[in-house]
This record gives sequence, structure tokens and C-alpha cells, in this order.
Amino acid sequence: GARFEMDGIVDLAERLQCPVLTTFKAKGQIPDSHPLAGGVLGRSGTPIASHFMNEADLLAVFGASFSNHTGIAEYKPTIHVDYDAMTLGKFHSIDVPVWGEIGVTVDELHERLDEVEAESQREEITDRWAIWREEKASRRAGIPERGVNYATAFEAMTRLVPDDAIIPVDVGNNTYAFGRYFEPEHQ
Repeated sequence: GARFEMDGIVDLAERLQCPVLTTFKAKGQIPDSHPLAGGVLGRSGTPIASHFMNEADLLAVFGASFSNHTGIAEYKPTIHVDYDAMTLGKFHSIDVPVWGEIGVTVDELHERLDEVEAESQREEITDRWAIWREEKASRRAGIPERGVNYATAFEAMTRLVPDDAIIPVDVGNNTYAFGRYFEPEHQ
């Protein structure tokens, strides 16, 4: 994966002013509070990530091990960079496979794209997070059929879990809800 190269990936995203979306496995690699964070893609993801994936001209994917649940649109041109050749195109067809070190590739892209004029997407990202947070607040305000609803449980976790926490998750609806509702800082 790209977990050891996130600083360079975020620097590249800041240079290009584009959103950073993650797979479920990479949740927390960029804090959801970062102005370019879009959250998790797929069934366990955020509407922010879904929107930006659908609107993207190109997906530049670094180290992701796509699953059947990631929800990448097949028609999106995709560049996939990974040091493990077996992951390139394993679950999702890609247009440009790049077998190599993620950090080196990110540095090269950053250098070669230095002259590119980028249109900032920060405002739209901020607006979409605001809409999603309003929706989550609405869901928290609703009366659950039984127990505590996911929006309430994960909002409390977002506030209370320490930044350095390691949060294991299992399978099932709670895992999907974790991907969608929990907003990590550094966990």
C-alpha cells in the first residue's frame, strides 16, 4: 500500500488541489479534517468520495488493493501505481499500470507537474463535507428502531477516540458504517 508514502501523496494532491480518496483499508491515512480529504470510496464510503470519483477526469491510484466493494467506475481512466505487480488490475481494470516504488513515482509526478495550473477543489470539498455532516446530524436526530444508530455511535467515537488509537473492525454492517461515519484524525 501507500501508507509509508502519504506525505508525498498529500503534497502532490496539494500541488494539484485535488481530493484524496481512500479505500476502506486506507481509512485514516489522511485525516478527514484535511481540506483535500474526501473519505472512503465504495459501499462503506462517504458521499464525498463517491461524488469526486464520479466527477474525476482521471483516477491516479497509489498502492490501493481494490476490492469488489471499492466501487470504482469501470469507465474512469485509471493509473495504478504499486510495487507489487500482482495487485495491478487485480480487481479493477486499469488503463496505465505502473509497477514501481510509489514514493519515487509520486516525486516524479510532482516534479513533472510543477508547471501545471490547477483549479482548487477545496471549496467544493468543504461544501460537500458540510452537506454530509448535516445529513449525519439528521440521522442522529432520528429515532432508531432499536438501540443506538450508527451516526450517533460513530460521531461519539470521532469525538472521544484518541488520535493515536488503533481501531480494529470485523465484518458486517458495523464495518460499513465505520467507513462511512467515523471521521479519523490519525487513527
